[in-house]
Amino acid sequence: NGEKDFRDIYSICCKSIMAEITDTYAPTVIRSCYPILQKGIKSKDEEIQEECSELLSEMLKRFATTMIHDTTLMSEKKILEELFTILAESSSYSLKKKVAYCIGCLSVILSSSSISTLMEALVKSINSHIKKESVLFYYILTLSWVSRKIGYKLGGYLDLVITNLINICDSLDAENSSDSLNEIAEESLNCLESLIKHCPREISSYIERLLEVAQDRMTYDPLYDYGGDDDMDVDDEGEGWDDDHDDEVQDDDSSWKVRRGSLNLIISVITTRPEMLRSLYSNLSKRLIDRFKERENKIKALVFNAFSVLLKSTSIQNTFDNESLVDTSVSLPDMMKQRSSAEELFSHVPAIVKSMLKETSTKNVTVKIAILECLAQTTQALRDQINPFFKDILPLIESSVIGESNTAIVVPALSSLKTLLHYSKGSKDFTDNTSAILDIILASLKNDHFSVKSEGLLATSSFTRILAADKSSCDDSVGKLNEVVLSCMEASENAILAVSHILSSCHKSLSKAEIETNIDILIEKLKNDM
Repeated sequence: NGEKDFRDIYSICCKSIMAEITDTYAPTVIRSCYPILQKGIKSKDEEIQEECSELLSEMLKRFATTMIHDTTLMSEKKILEELFTILAESSSYSLKKKVAYCIGCLSVILSSSSISTLMEALVKSINSHIKKESVLFYYILTLSWVSRKIGYKLGGYLDLVITNLINICDSLDAENSSDSLNEIAEESLNCLESLIKHCPREISSYIERLLEVAQDRMTYDPLYDYGGDDDMDVDDEGEGWDDDHDDEVQDDDSSWKVRRGSLNLIISVITTRPEMLRSLYSNLSKRLIDRFKERENKIKALVFNAFSVLLKSTSIQNTFDNESLVDTSVSLPDMMKQRSSAEELFSHVPAIVKSMLKETSTKNVTVKIAILECLAQTTQALRDQINPFFKDILPLIESSVIGESNTAIVVPALSSLKTLLHYSKGSKDFTDNTSAILDIILASLKNDHFSVKSEGLLATSSFTRILAADKSSCDDSVGKLNEVVLSCMEASENAILAVSHILSSCHKSLSKAEIETNIDILIEKLKNDM
């Protein structure tokens, strides 16, 4: 009856009923609710229209399968026309956002002819309102939601859509930047990202152009001149953007939304186009490294994530299970040794490490986590190519483990150390720092979190190689390390692995009693497993 005081209560009740009932009763609920919701959507009261649009979206999400199988439950063409009318005529921004989402949910149950009608109407509306920013945004938002919901059905409409969206992104002008234009560009990029994921075959001919647009837009920052930062030197370490300045920028500028949309599009290309990895390493990696200097924290974290995804796509997976800690590099067949895509990055290793370390002064936890995860993936992909920079990286790992309580920071730091140690090849940079490495590992083994302790045990297994190569350090450190490892046997598999490596690599530095204790523990574990 439209009583405002009770509307929210009734809406919550309806959502709860839809969430709880089984598909058996779905037709009854749809037949009962849909006519009322349709009436509310045609109402002149925008608050009622909002509630009804939201409830219709919930119904469509929950019972889409039922509606597809029984087309008599809803008149899809009629409700689509009514929702489109609101999109064209309403002045309420919040209502139009909910209607855009509702059309996206509705598209799931539309027939092929209705989808064709919808796409033609959206493209026509976008073309006719290209200069009206406040209206254009909601049509692109609707298209974006449709592409997310049924992108796999839109392969035949790419010619209608992509050119318009690219033109919108290209039209951004640093001299006339505005919040509305930035939001329109971001939604255009989001829509393109969704199409890349859902129409990989049909969109192939557009990929190069889309990647070009995304790389150009990821540097779109009209209110800031990065000036001479392009040399990626580390002399400015410690002069990064702090959180207070970041918040101030967010209040005045929305260009970060464009950069976010561009980076998400780039990530979608990396993950869906493995055949392009060589060219991505050649052309994209340098530009991503250059963007490590991004001033906006949330976007900086996304830049590091994008670079991590690029590295992960071609890195040889080292799971550090029982077999992976055996050095098989000599016996691997030639084809297994080939890492052609990653080799494209070897010339950029100094710039990668220096740029990464330059940003570690940040106070932002999200960025720090992204940097450490990127470092872990970098060591995994580039392996011994990182060894010359171990002395520079070690302080970062040390500060991220010792005294740190956030496991999201500690675990990737230990993962990086584990990989570096595994591919150290007895380098002097490692043997000269055994004391610092030992402190890091002992701190991880004494940590209360299982994930940290487990990662620390894997690092211990790799560390035994360093100790074996440095007899003086081995004699001083192994007894202490062995004692702490034995106290971590609840992390069964990794603890057994660590004890085994201590015995195999450092037994000469253990007393007879310690060796017998270790062997007894291993035998006991073996008996339990058998």
